[in-house]
Amino acid sequence: MVTKRLTILIMLVYLSFSIQLNVPNQIYLSQSYQLTASDVQGNVYYSVRNLPTGLSLNNGKIDFLYKAQVPNGNYPITIIAQDSSGAADKKNVVLTVGNSV
Repeated sequence: MVTKRLTILIMLVYLSFSIQLNVPNQIYLSQSYQLTASDVQGNVYYSVRNLPTGLSLNNGKIDFLYKAQVPNGNYPITIIAQDSSGAADKKNVVLTVGNSV
């Protein structure tokens, strides 16, 4: 009986501190892309690993730097979202610049 109650309590705590990145498996970037997440507690902070040179992340938006030349291609990146409660989500996606497939 005690084990069941403890398990349910742990599941409820886990569910209340979850965050979900709302990004597809492939992002086509021609101008900019706004990252979003749901089930967020407070503010959400984004970071991106392996972002190609010439692109930036500012306020959750992936964008080209001023007059930057980014070669067309497919770039594997990792997007991380974390909210004020410490809950985080991470997703590996392909960032496509230009008309690459």
